Amino acid sequence: MQNENNLENIAQNLMATFPLIFKKLLKKEESGICKNLTPSHTQIMCLLENFGSMPISEIGKKLCISPPNMTPLIDKLIEENLVERIPNSRDRRIVNINLTDKGKEFLKKYKESIVNNLKSKLSDLTEEEQAELNTILGRLKEIILKISE
Repeated sequence: MQNENNLENIAQNLMATFPLIFKKLLKKEESGICKNLTPSHTQIMCLLENFGSMPISEIGKKLCISPPNMTPLIDKLIEENLVERIPNSRDRRIVNINLTDKGKEFLKKYKESIVNNLKSKLSDLTEEEQAELNTILGRLKEIILKISE
């Protein structure tokens, strides 16, 4: 019974923590470089950066975005010249989405901006709090990687 309570508490804490991280630490407007893009746009570009060129349907599956919602997201990124459509060499029916050089540069600046904002916010913590948070986050990352295998 104690184990079940622990699991329930962990699940509840995770569900409460992740939205707080995004709401309090990763505010889109604070990055200052993506005023006309949504978090879904940046998620798509980060996915392409990590996994390379892929079909729209696969991007949607990985990000849990429905096919009808993918088209306008991709169209906006193409309009901004951040991604491009590339015909699949093996199957003409499939079109892959690829990050452009401008998209790569955008992500580099976006990530730098996020890191700088986080560093600014975290600098208000004491050295002890910073060390504790670093240890906790390192351990959390290890555990999440372990359970997601």
